Order: sequence, then C-alpha cells, then structure tokens
Amino acid sequence: MLFVVITISIQIGIGTMTDARVARNDLGLAAMDDAIESAMLEVFEQLKNDAEGGESGADQGADPLGGGMDPTAALSGAGGGEAGGAVDSRQDEWARPQRTEINGLELRLFVQDEDSKYNVLNMLQDDEEMAEECVERVARIIDLAREGTDHDISTSDAESMARDMQEHMLRRYSSEPDEAQFLSTIPNNDRRLPLTLREFARLESFHEGHFRDFRGRDGLIVHSLGSFLTVWSCLTTPSSSSDDSSGVTAGLSDALSGSEASTQGFDETDSSTFTGQTGTTSGDSGGEAVTATGGQDGSDQAADGESASAPGEPSDGFGVNINTAPAAVLKSLFEDRDVSMRFWDDVIEYRNFEEEVELEPGEEEPEPVYDEYGEEVIQHQIFDSIEELQEVHGWEDLSSEEQELVRAYSRTTSNVFSIFITARRSTSNKEEIFIAQSAAEREREEETAAGLVRTVRAVIWRREGGDSGAELHPIVRWEVIDYSPYEVRDYPDEDR
Repeated sequence: MLFVVITISIQIGIGTMTDARVARNDLGLAAMDDAIESAMLEVFEQLKNDAEGGESGADQGADPLGGGMDPTAALSGAGGGEAGGAVDSRQDEWARPQRTEINGLELRLFVQDEDSKYNVLNMLQDDEEMAEECVERVARIIDLAREGTDHDISTSDAESMARDMQEHMLRRYSSEPDEAQFLSTIPNNDRRLPLTLREFARLESFHEGHFRDFRGRDGLIVHSLGSFLTVWSCLTTPSSSSDDSSGVTAGLSDALSGSEASTQGFDETDSSTFTGQTGTTSGDSGGEAVTATGGQDGSDQAADGESASAPGEPSDGFGVNINTAPAAVLKSLFEDRDVSMRFWDDVIEYRNFEEEVELEPGEEEPEPVYDEYGEEVIQHQIFDSIEELQEVHGWEDLSSEEQELVRAYSRTTSNVFSIFITARRSTSNKEEIFIAQSAAEREREEETAAGLVRTVRAVIWRREGGDSGAELHPIVRWEVIDYSPYEVRDYPDEDR
C-alpha cells in the first residue's frame, strides 16, 4: 500500500511539474507576442516616417527603437527620388537588421521590400509572348537563387518549376479542400491569384524547403525563393496607368477591388488603415495568416484609378527596385544577349561604392551609423532616380534600345514590405540564452538556440498620399513562420 501511495505521489508531482512548465511556456509565448507586437508597431512607424521624410511630428532620421538620429536620412529619405519623391534603398533605416530588447526579451528585426523581388503574377499576362518572357525570367531567377550552394537548382528544374507555377495559376478548378484559403479568383476569368508564394509548395516540382532560409551542410546560407520572388507587390503594367487598362491588369484590378479578404486571426475592425502607432493589434497571437492581395481594405492603387508609379518610373510589380534587388533578380531580368550580366555587376558595384558626403561650411560631421552588432556602417551610394544609371560604368556600352529596356524594368521606390521579427527567451533559470554579438557569432546563436524562439512575419503595403500622409495597409497582419530569414548580400562571401 505504501508503494502504491508513493507511486501515485510521484505521478502527481510529475504531472504538476509538467503543467507548471507548460503554463510557464504559455506565459512566455504571450510575453513574446506582446514584445513582437510592440516592435512591429515601431517598424510601422519607421516605414511611415521614411515615406514622409520624418514629418508628422517626428524628427527626420529619428530611430523609434531608441538608436538615435540616422544621418542616412539626408541621403536616402525624401527629396531624392523622381519628382521629389522618396527613395528606398539599403541605406534606409528600415533596411538594416536591428536588435533591441523589450521587457527582457531579445528581438531581431529584419525588413525586406517586396519591390526588390520579381512578381510571379506577371506570368498571367494576356499577351502570350510577354507571358512567355515572364516565365523565362522566373526560371532564370530560380536558377540563380541558390547558385554556389549544395542546394543549387539546375536550369532544367528551374524551367519546370516556373512552368508549373504558371500552369497552376491558369488552372481554374481544383479538388483541394483548402483551395479558398490560398487563392483569389478573377471573376469571368480562368486565372487565379495565389495569396502566398508558399502555395506553390503543394506542386510536385516544389517542396517546403524551397520556401525557407537555412544553412546547408557546407555552412553556406541557402535562401528561400521568397527572397527573390513575390506575389505581394502591386501588379500593373506601364500601359495600365493610362486609360487603356485591358487584359490581365483590368482583371486583377476588378478582382482586388471586389475580393473578400480572409479575416482569420483578428476581428473585422482590425483591418483599418495603419497610420503609425494607431494601428490595432492582432486579435489572435496564434499566428493565423491574414492575407489579401492589394491591401486588407480591398483597395488597390490601380483599382482606385491612381498611377502606381512616380513620373518616369514603371508601375509597381512590373519593375524592381535597383537599390535593393538581389543580384539573382537583376541578372535575370533579361537574357544575357539582350543586356549583359556584366552591366548588372557594374550596377551592384556602383551601389556598394562609399558615399562621399560634402559638408556645407560650418556643418558638423553626421553621427556614425551602427549595425545590429554595434559595428559602424559604411554609407554607400544609392540611385536617387533611374536616370542615375547613366553614371554606371558600362551604361554607355548599351544600345539605346537596351537602355530603354533597363529603364522600363527599373525603379527606386518600394511600396510593399515584409517585416520579420524573431524573439528569443531562455526557459532556464540558471543560464541565459546565447545572443550573437557579431556577425561571426550568428551561426553559433542558431546552433545553441535553447529556449523559446518565435519568428513572426507581417506584410505591409505603404501607400503614399492622403490627408494623414503615408498610410500602411496590412496584407499579412500576423503569421508565425518556422525560420529566421537572412539578408541577401551582394557579396555573400562576407563574414556573417
């Protein structure tokens, strides 16, 4: 009898400890979600101020995370772009990975602009020749995306994957029970718009590993295809800004203006426009994705009859931001016989030259800028407009036709941003979780990722104009993902 009593007591003790541990983890996740939400709203404010050049009561270049003034605002903020508009580049504050601490939790903030990527919806062009060019372009991007790693995708596989993506979007009906969660259909049209790039993971030529960042067996970083391709940038073509918005653009606009947004994860009232800190929080911290192509409120620039691009630049989704686009995207825009890859090497080299800032008499040197590890950041050149391509070595070697091609696919602004926030929390009372203090320690941080690690992604459409200045619309308000993304470097051999 005594043995039975002891056994029962032990079982009760184990069960109690387990319940207490689960409760602590739940409280820890709730605290992490609160910290992530706070950081997310700060990034919203950062993006909003970036578009407004630091107006609306905020000092130009101010760091909402407490990092001090940002001297790069004078280089990459408002006033430098086409027709006096803002320019988006890797020199902007939002483009630099940041680390901060909120309520004792370590957080890493990383933002990708979706306009640095190529929109796969271009493969749905009505013009068969244009659609075929877009398929070939996507295939080239997939081919180059993981080049040099042990997960390199062959040219033939890349071509098959691109064609499978196009065929999938052209197939009207499917027996998949969760079809409605992934697609937005165009009325009276056989085209379907995927609400997330990961939808293609269901195709035979893809797998989940294609849509996450990780380190290969050789230690090299393998990037997700989502670092190079997107479905979230606003898709219009140069002709769609005129009165003739026929073809796929008109169909897309109709679909966007009348689509029913998925409202999983938060109440319908939470889909209001974000104007900095006034945005509402996610109603469910469990990570349900809230997706709607073109903005949660169902609106779209093209659908509203607005021109989606600044004067002299193509419309959103058609071109890519030459300040931020990865080499794999730039080099894949055209076949090598049309525009040589060597020219894009020169473009990448140009935007990595150190910026020479001329100070006015009596003007003080700007405060230095530091990266997430406290190392001083060298300020690089940016393209203030597409006309600055003329300053790139090799531009004069292009024919006038080739120069027009490059201009047509180039832009210097971004409108859609993916925000990734990773929170780390130790689950032990005795030892602290290891936090990298340098780029060289990043891999160790990943290998010794004890405790709770949670990464959340939000996708935001920044729409300039309006009475209150720039407006932020959620496309994906809150989504828990199973990896922490890496920055795509121009020169990946650099220590990180």
